[in-house]
Amino acid sequence: MSTKKRKKGHLPPFIPIIRTTVQMPAWKALSYGARSLYHDLRGFLRVDNLNNGKVYRAYRDAGEDIGTKSLRSVQRWYRELEHYGFIVMTTPSCLGVYGDGVGAHWRITECPTFDAKGTHIAPTRDFDRWDAVLFDDPHKTESRIPKGNSSYPKGKHTGGSKRAPKQPKRFPKGYIDSAPSMFPKGIHNCLPPPTALWDTPTVDGIPSEADYHRMLSAIDAAGPEYLAAFGITAERWKRWRQGERNTARAAEGTSAATLATLEPEGHA
Repeated sequence: MSTKKRKKGHLPPFIPIIRTTVQMPAWKALSYGARSLYHDLRGFLRVDNLNNGKVYRAYRDAGEDIGTKSLRSVQRWYRELEHYGFIVMTTPSCLGVYGDGVGAHWRITECPTFDAKGTHIAPTRDFDRWDAVLFDDPHKTESRIPKGNSSYPKGKHTGGSKRAPKQPKRFPKGYIDSAPSMFPKGIHNCLPPPTALWDTPTVDGIPSEADYHRMLSAIDAAGPEYLAAFGITAERWKRWRQGERNTARAAEGTSAATLATLEPEGHA
């Protein structure tokens, strides 16, 4: 029979949490993020509590331990633990000698601590004297509403688009449903020509080709003052008219060539 003594109840490294602590109303009022942060801080406290009052954990390192990348959330959880009395700040954060930031130091109130002379100080357990005032973060900023959006009352459905539709810049409001014209791109087509050109009857409201050419001739005769009222230069109008004539000549030439190739009916 072996004479070696067995180590009974020996556990691997763990984080101790006092059972009466998690049964207090202040603990139940904590958010889950603040509880996770408290477990993380508790894990850096020595077993003999000699470093209580000097426990520190940077926001970034604590976020990595908890599993979040939001430094603002970690800051808020620190303030929440301090509000409920689970931790007390002993040294605020500051800038170190070499320009590196030094995190704040904390004292965990459920564990004893020691003063500068090494005198044992009993745990204060500030959370036992919680006044039932829930945590309301004073550093929380209001959400900024983007320009063009409107705030909705609480409980309203916000699944739709919040941004108001923009009006088109090319045509003024009210002319979107106007019939398309044969003017070049960028030329306003909502005002009447300089003379009355629509005396002849039309078919379904569409002017004939002769009326269209009469209208163009009237605009040519009106001069550059009339074109300037619509933001069109005389040179631009002249280039467009020349391109239209070339298009018409090409169409006439194509039609003539097509007729020349056709044979009369009955020709053998």
